[in-house]
Amino acid sequence: MSEEDSFGGIRPTLMSLPEEVEFNTVPNIDEILERASNAGPDIRRPVCIALMENNYVGKLLDLFRIAEDLDSRETLFRMYSIFKHLVLLNNPAILRELLSEQHVYHVAGVFEYDPSYPDTRPGYRQFLLDRSRFKQVLDLENPQLVDLIHQTFRIQYLKDVVLPRILDEETFGSLLFMVRCNFAEIIEIFEGTEDFMPKLVPLFKSESVNDCMATLKFMKEFLTVAKASSNGRNLKLYQGEAFSGFLQFIQRMLSGSNALNRLLALDVLIGVTQHDPSIVRLYMMDHRSDPVEGQLLAAIIDRVRDAASEVGLRWQLVAVLRTLLDSPGPMGLPIPNDDFLNFFYPDYALRLLSPIVELDKTKRSLTSSLDDQTTDLYLNCCELLCSFITQHKYRIKYLLFRSFVVHNVLFLLQCQEKILRLAAVRVVRTMVGTGDDFYFRFLLKQSLLKPIIDEAVSLGTADNALSSALTEFFYFIRDVLPLESYKADLEKIQFAPIWTVLLECYNDLNNPLSDSRSIPSDDSKPRDTWLGVDRNEEAYFATEDDDEEEAEEALTVPSEEGMNGNHVSLVSESDLVAVEMEMPHKMATTWLAEDELDRTKRMKY
Repeated sequence: MSEEDSFGGIRPTLMSLPEEVEFNTVPNIDEILERASNAGPDIRRPVCIALMENNYVGKLLDLFRIAEDLDSRETLFRMYSIFKHLVLLNNPAILRELLSEQHVYHVAGVFEYDPSYPDTRPGYRQFLLDRSRFKQVLDLENPQLVDLIHQTFRIQYLKDVVLPRILDEETFGSLLFMVRCNFAEIIEIFEGTEDFMPKLVPLFKSESVNDCMATLKFMKEFLTVAKASSNGRNLKLYQGEAFSGFLQFIQRMLSGSNALNRLLALDVLIGVTQHDPSIVRLYMMDHRSDPVEGQLLAAIIDRVRDAASEVGLRWQLVAVLRTLLDSPGPMGLPIPNDDFLNFFYPDYALRLLSPIVELDKTKRSLTSSLDDQTTDLYLNCCELLCSFITQHKYRIKYLLFRSFVVHNVLFLLQCQEKILRLAAVRVVRTMVGTGDDFYFRFLLKQSLLKPIIDEAVSLGTADNALSSALTEFFYFIRDVLPLESYKADLEKIQFAPIWTVLLECYNDLNNPLSDSRSIPSDDSKPRDTWLGVDRNEEAYFATEDDDEEEAEEALTVPSEEGMNGNHVSLVSESDLVAVEMEMPHKMATTWLAEDELDRTKRMKY
């Protein structure tokens, strides 16, 4: 049936709609608009023209007010249906008419009479008429700007609260487009106002908790509007002294004692870093000479490593750090934030990982149950360490070689919390997962696999996430790392049936003449078996070239006492040769000079 047939063969023109809007014509109007809203654009267009030319919206709202006074429920429910179809016509002119300041409050009132919920009446109009929610932080002298802000709020309220159950995809998109157009106009007016920034900057220096909270709420809304608009990337706020004062204000709020202001400041900081992390990095490097307590990066790190910080706050701060420290460039090629990493690692990396660095002093308390905040703290440190190992290549190698970070991570295997034991295994798994020979040698020389094997033995016959993670770990390294010295311990592992198979593979590989089967050739030797290391690979780990032997002779393996807290020196200058070959010459020289001048201070742990 064609669209015309659906209207009885008559196109819905001006003559199709009743000339008068009265109680007895309401059902007819409802039927015509329902059919029009379900029809195509050729049918909708003349109906929309007729509605606009005859001021149908105004007439319908006049009748609605009369019906409400008379408490005519049948008419009120019909009005709900009529205005629903008016919205679904998805005509820009009609939508603007419905959302105009003249009509929007009454339109919201119509949608209070939902026939699906006859006994429930929400207070949409009361909410929209309550101007006390609108707080003016800045003195906005432009009435057009104020009206535009109010209109945008009303559109968003109807879109998200009043109409979501009835909107189709096309109409929702139209309303969203109207909101974004308003956003762009709001930002344009703000940016075009000469005294906007001079009025904004003094707000960043306020000491009042309430004023700071109002400023943070305003900045959060302002940046949200700017992000959604098309011209939000070149804000004056991100330029010059205004941006410096803005981030100093954020740093002050993050370091402050007011929990709500901290959360608001973090929301604002997340918005800025998502917008353009490079400007935040540049600000941090430009203020590196400031006192530590006044640095934004130090404030973020101190909140992350503070065991008393809220769990949600810490996770969001870690997300900010990940954004700032992200290295998206291809391996071996210069990346945009390389200078920032050079700035971060010497002065801030160990500060960030200090909860792990200090674990050797507090490991006795790990055997007792940890509170949620401490657990979350160690978990986030492990997650960050995994990210650094994956992304930062030679910088994190240098850091791990100069500290006991990995040794201390393995102390987490003593915790009762399985999530922390899993995190410790994940750190080592990330190291071997890079496929870097540096980490293979490091783990073997420092006997860092022993605590993991001991953990696997202690699980007994348990079948859980930790046993699965350990099984996957040893399966991954089966033909990468030689583990002959741990054979006796590995034979004690019994929590997974796969270990029986892996041990059989081990015996076949290391005792090839123990049965009557012929020795497999290099081509026929099973490659996908545990400890499937051929003679050449064993020779590679057993015999290094002369230069590497000289470097590794100086590497002191921590003794049993060393692992328990009496640390010995991990590395001499020659140990760093391989890592320094990967580092930019200037950076390596700087770090070695700092190491010589202040070794005792840096290695005090």
